[in-house]
Amino acid sequence: MKLRRIALIALLVSALAIVACDVSNSEFNHSGGNDYGSADDDDGGEDDDETEADGDDISVATTMEITTAANAWPIDRLLNPYNIREIEASNQVFEPNWKDYFRFIDLAADHARPISTRQLWRQFAKIAQELVNVYDPVAEGYLQDNDTLASLITKALNLDFLLDGINERELVVTTVRRSETDYYFKREMIFSDPLVGDFQGILMTPKTEGPHSAVIAIHGHNETASSYIYYYDGEAYPKNGIALLALTMRADTADEAESQVSQSLLEAGFSFMALRVYETCLALKYLQYRPEFDNDRIGLIGHSGGSVTSNLTARIVPGFRAYVSDLQGWYFNILPGPVIVDETTPLLYPYNNAINYPDSYPIPIMLVPYGYTDGMSEILEFFNKELKGD
Repeated sequence: MKLRRIALIALLVSALAIVACDVSNSEFNHSGGNDYGSADDDDGGEDDDETEADGDDISVATTMEITTAANAWPIDRLLNPYNIREIEASNQVFEPNWKDYFRFIDLAADHARPISTRQLWRQFAKIAQELVNVYDPVAEGYLQDNDTLASLITKALNLDFLLDGINERELVVTTVRRSETDYYFKREMIFSDPLVGDFQGILMTPKTEGPHSAVIAIHGHNETASSYIYYYDGEAYPKNGIALLALTMRADTADEAESQVSQSLLEAGFSFMALRVYETCLALKYLQYRPEFDNDRIGLIGHSGGSVTSNLTARIVPGFRAYVSDLQGWYFNILPGPVIVDETTPLLYPYNNAINYPDSYPIPIMLVPYGYTDGMSEILEFFNKELKGD
């Protein structure tokens, strides 16, 4: 572990040196736009004190108005309050475009809190050198209150505007393929949102009488909705009377594309984690809209990086009844290259212990071995109990 930390610090120092050479004098002047505190860079540069000092400290104010995210989730379905339009387009060929995330930065410019490349890499360096305090939820008891922690998370992610306006934006859901087995109906779909673009999902609905309980599944790196269903026995859900909606995440292969998106979002004052959470919320919105599903019986399950995302979703998004996770995250993950992995969010890093603290979740949570190596039986029993009351 120590050798890994030393290697990471060396990597960051090298990257920071390159950034220092490449960054032009026209860097963003964000004037405290990220609500950072003061920072002491110790590099002797006068210009840093004037234009960049605010961007290096990694903190979020702990005294703030609690976000009322529940206001974004009405339960009255009359007149389609979810603002969803459905389309049938059989056998349409769909190629996911991860560059939609760059378009998001332009579309959401009014909510941007930009920092420079150099400021971002200094934040990374401070974390790698263990100069950032990570809060202990046991010692800092207020972090065991999920409402408080949820507000800190949404502020760190710059997520409020996405959740607050989720039903004001039209979600178009296009069914491109239908099939069925003896146990369930299967639909392959494209979700189209005006801010984040298009992404795929697969919905398997039991043939038993509804309304059904349902689970949203978020896969890990180098996976898709289809591979998740195949490798983690997705068919077991509808066979047990529970619908499963598995999503496919874009730019999710820990490569240059993911790194470019992560860095661009962070420099604009957003984060990849926020968009992953938001896309999960769009899937939840769709299930809440459809009459064959019970709004009060929707669960969430993650795998690997999908768990790292869903650990946040389960805390800040009302509408989920139960949650299964197989991995905790630190919200700082930079691979050789360097490759900035999607979970990397410097403002979130100080709260990783509090986020991972299982006793403070607002809903029942089941922690399982990575990759569900104990099988699906206990997971299905958990969802049957929490979603169906069996």
